[in-house]
Amino acid sequence: MADFDSLVTRVVNDEFKRYETDLAKAFEAAKNELDHNYKALVSDFQGKLLSYLTRARERLEGEKAKLEVDVKRTVSQQKEVWLEKVFSQAKDKLIREFVRTDEYKEVIKSLARRLAKDGAVIHCSPNDVGIVKEAVEGMNVEVVEDKGISGGLRVSYPNEGLSKDYSLDLVLIQVFEDLKGQIASVLFGEK
Repeated sequence: MADFDSLVTRVVNDEFKRYETDLAKAFEAAKNELDHNYKALVSDFQGKLLSYLTRARERLEGEKAKLEVDVKRTVSQQKEVWLEKVFSQAKDKLIREFVRTDEYKEVIKSLARRLAKDGAVIHCSPNDVGIVKEAVEGMNVEVVEDKGISGGLRVSYPNEGLSKDYSLDLVLIQVFEDLKGQIASVLFGEK
């Protein structure tokens, strides 16, 4: 019976080894499948995360570009506001001081005489009405007080359908436009 016991033991041991080997192979296959699925899941997640981050970066870059444009526009608008403010204050001061000078009065008289034609209408500031009327005395010219003129003259020739603007406002606007770059350079350190 010893042989039968040893034969049973041997068969049981062989079967046990075969089951152990099959179990090890099944375990290795399951482990490989799990690793494969894990790597696929991680890869998929990384792809989705990368896609999300790329879209988020693009959105942020778009917002950044939009904000940069908005900042540039706002800065530009504020520069224009300051340039306009400087021009307005300088113009008012120049006109206020210049119209008081004897030189200005002589220029207005000379200009009024030179521009006075038969039927002309000369528009001038309330302060210059007396000077202009004196300059064109005896001529067929109408002198009109215009509160919109700070200094200088606007002349219209109704018979010819022509008008000329020699107002200080217009002259100073033209000078300002010519000097705007230099003024901006002084104010903002740029051209």
